[in-house]
Amino acid sequence: MLGGRGAQLPRVRFREVHPPPTNLSNAMLSLGYTLLTRRWLTVLSEWASITISASITSRASAGRRSLSISWPFRPILADASVIQVVNNGEVKADAFVVAGPAVSLKPYARRVFIPAYTSAASAGGHPLPF
Repeated sequence: MLGGRGAQLPRVRFREVHPPPTNLSNAMLSLGYTLLTRRWLTVLSEWASITISASITSRASAGRRSLSISWPFRPILADASVIQVVNNGEVKADAFVVAGPAVSLKPYARRVFIPAYTSAASAGGHPLPF
């Protein structure tokens, strides 16, 4: 039990640890990095037949470099996918929702970006095991 009846739980402030993207390109990059990290964790857990703890991913605060296991592969898949959908005109400025300082992709923009990312990941030509 967590301290009994009436105990106050500590307040968790997620946005102070990981602020939301504040511009259009970072919104897509954030989604790409999330997909890449999720895939790495899946591959590692299947390979090692274990459950990977979230502690191996980065917990860097704003302004600090990430130490995520997927960091070296970001330019190969996530960054390249963002450049592809922008250069091809598949995602434009109207594909985003701006709420205060935060920017996120509209559902149809995610439906465009995720297949582009998946296509890049399955195309080969990179040193990733997927």
